[in-house]
Amino acid sequence: MKSMYKNIQYSFSNIRVYIILIFIVAIWGGAFIAIKYLLNFITPAQIVKLRYIPTAVIFIAILFFKNKDEMIRIIKQHPFRVGIISFTGVICYNLSLAIGEVKLSAGTAALIVNLSPIFNLIFAVIFLNERFSWANLAGLILSMTGLFIIVRFGSEEKLELGYYLYALITFLAPLSWAIYTVASQPLSKKFDAVSVTGLSIILGTLPLIFLLNGDDIRAGINLSMMGWVALLFLIFGCTIFGFSGWVWTLKKLPTTRVASFLYLVPIFSLLFGYVLLGEKLTSGIIIGSVILLSGVYVVNKSEEKK
Repeated sequence: MKSMYKNIQYSFSNIRVYIILIFIVAIWGGAFIAIKYLLNFITPAQIVKLRYIPTAVIFIAILFFKNKDEMIRIIKQHPFRVGIISFTGVICYNLSLAIGEVKLSAGTAALIVNLSPIFNLIFAVIFLNERFSWANLAGLILSMTGLFIIVRFGSEEKLELGYYLYALITFLAPLSWAIYTVASQPLSKKFDAVSVTGLSIILGTLPLIFLLNGDDIRAGINLSMMGWVALLFLIFGCTIFGFSGWVWTLKKLPTTRVASFLYLVPIFSLLFGYVLLGEKLTSGIIIGSVILLSGVYVVNKSEEKK
């Protein structure tokens, strides 16, 4: 009876973890919607500043007493690597995404960002001497084909050169995140993941503080109620809760199983964009997203088998 009770208790505990995990990826899918909405009122740079400066202050308050000594050790032992992950993880990723969404739909941007595992693979092969398999090649070809279909045929509007330029800028977001992932991997193995991520957010935000001006502050003050809801959603929902919840789920379930839920992020973005922003789900987006996500899945599965 005790054994059966423990099994039931474990099953219910796992169900709770999966529910929280789905909630987190749904929130991250909503981030693309919040950014797209805020672009109606403020600039891409202002979105990044107004999101990450308060976030960094909160992380300092949370981590300063508990993780201060470890964060100082990380900086002393790996200053160059810390600089890379701070710059790519905060400024490069978020700014390129926000600029890209000026022209791209939230769902399209989410699908492009979901290419991160492809870039992770490329950088791992180049810098970490990992093996490149035929499955990797197939996944890479599938993903790039899906991306081409999404960008070229995903919109019913007449596409101009500017649209492709913004798609290329958005392309820098997964590229930046892949650099962040590969560069932070040795640190995450040696130090606490919370310390590494928190430190990268705090240091990555420092340049934004120096670039903050009166126009940025006035833009934040003049936001509508819904604008503030979107901004607070990005700060507390996507960053504070999303990050904390993600780390918590990684302690409860195998990493590969948790990571597999990231496939749902662009799906939620497409659905939320359709419902909340009236973005169209064209045949190009649907077909392209299936092909792109299939390619990413093939790459991830081949990496799991290594």
